[in-house]
Amino acid sequence: MFCHYCANKVDVKKLEATKPTLTNFKDVATSDTKVVYVCPRCGHIMHEGLNEEEIKSLSRAAHAEYLRGGNAFSTGMSMILFGTILLIIAFLFFLLSFKADAGGKLVTSCAEFIVCVALGIISVILLGFGITLVVRGILTKRKCHLLLKDINNQTFVQ
Repeated sequence: MFCHYCANKVDVKKLEATKPTLTNFKDVATSDTKVVYVCPRCGHIMHEGLNEEEIKSLSRAAHAEYLRGGNAFSTGMSMILFGTILLIIAFLFFLLSFKADAGGKLVTSCAEFIVCVALGIISVILLGFGITLVVRGILTKRKCHLLLKDINNQTFVQ
């Protein structure tokens, strides 16, 4: 079920498996009672059977979420690029830390090795965050694309 205000998808089956609504409220529930849920992200009420205005609101929210996914993807790709550049520079400083006056052996007390370690740590952090943002952006864009496709084809069912 999608929130028509923020386009957040809530898995109702998983939610009902942990706390069944009709079982917990069987004293006040009748056959005409509609089950509604509160969106955990924005706090608005979600229900089935959206009217035309709520579908338009869902479409606007899905477009905004699609753009956020694109921004996350772009930010992640730039982080991956900077992380890769810093990793290459760290490798060059690692090669510079092999000193000729030490017989071609690695000297861990020189400035080149310290710069290599610092750049290596920064590049690994950037690569980790970048990959996370790229994956999150791709998944968000895919979810919103499928939702917008269903809305445009008028096959969307809440």
